[in-house]
Amino acid sequence: MSRTRLRRALLLAALGALILAVGLAAGAVLLAPVTEKMRLEGGEVEISYTPSASAEELLLSFYPGATVEDSFIYRVTSAEGKRVLYHASARLLSADSPEKAAAFYHDKLPGRPEAVKVEDEAGKRWVLAVATADEVRSVTISATEGKTRIELLRTSRPAPPARPITPRGRERVI
Repeated sequence: MSRTRLRRALLLAALGALILAVGLAAGAVLLAPVTEKMRLEGGEVEISYTPSASAEELLLSFYPGATVEDSFIYRVTSAEGKRVLYHASARLLSADSPEKAAAFYHDKLPGRPEAVKVEDEAGKRWVLAVATADEVRSVTISATEGKTRIELLRTSRPAPPARPITPRGRERVI
């Protein structure tokens, strides 16, 4: 191999390593949780965004063999660390039929809720949901491009404010 070719090969290898390192660093930044403190009427809150959610965090099983398209978690906590709001979501894609996925979630959700089939101009969807006094967990299943999309959602009910909130600009109501 000539010296010129060797230099080019080494330069390309170094450039490839640099691109890989930048890509890994950017990916780590994108996957890192983001937290911000805000002051609202009634006190300070901390808002946290995590760019991935697990089945354990959703309290919903991931469908066997499905791939995760995307997921995230938003958490809002008071300065004292009490939960104000929790919202977690994941979208999965499976080769199985929507009916098979609906049967799976019927068996997995507490109380074994029946899947409600919704048909409108957007197409067909199967929806299963369970609710407690504090939160709602739902599964929405739809056919898309020959596959089945499964949307998992867990949302807590917002805690009431510590004191009544006065709408801005409406200190007096006539």
